[in-house]
Amino acid sequence: MHQIGQIHLPLAPATREERSPAPRAWVVDKPHVQKFLRSALKELGFAADILDEGQDIGPFFDDPPELIIIGPSFKTHAFDFFEKLSVRSATTNILLIGPSESRTLTGLAQVGNELGLTILPILVTPFHERTLRRMLLHLLPGTGIHA
Repeated sequence: MHQIGQIHLPLAPATREERSPAPRAWVVDKPHVQKFLRSALKELGFAADILDEGQDIGPFFDDPPELIIIGPSFKTHAFDFFEKLSVRSATTNILLIGPSESRTLTGLAQVGNELGLTILPILVTPFHERTLRRMLLHLLPGTGIHA
């Protein structure tokens, strides 16, 4: 440590453990949408992973991420998924994306709200990355804005 007047400066930058951890996100949708969203989320500072609909999601519920993005292709088990999530975590934010007239997404949002999940406003497709950033700003560390 160097001393300048009364200020003590560390010689090395902060380690990963000393920094705020990146919020975790899971993307559930078609592969091309997953790829785009994963890339966009990483640029925003998220640790983003893909959750395939056919994947065993049992272990997922033990440590759910801060954000789950669900597209309209996730229809088969979505209600069961929401029910399990509501039992395990009240802190996960769910962002639904898709067409403005999607009854599936509207129904999912309604069920999620009834189960006490944190459902963010539906992100209507197509959207710009700036819109995604605005919707998720409160989840990013260091922004001073938290839900």
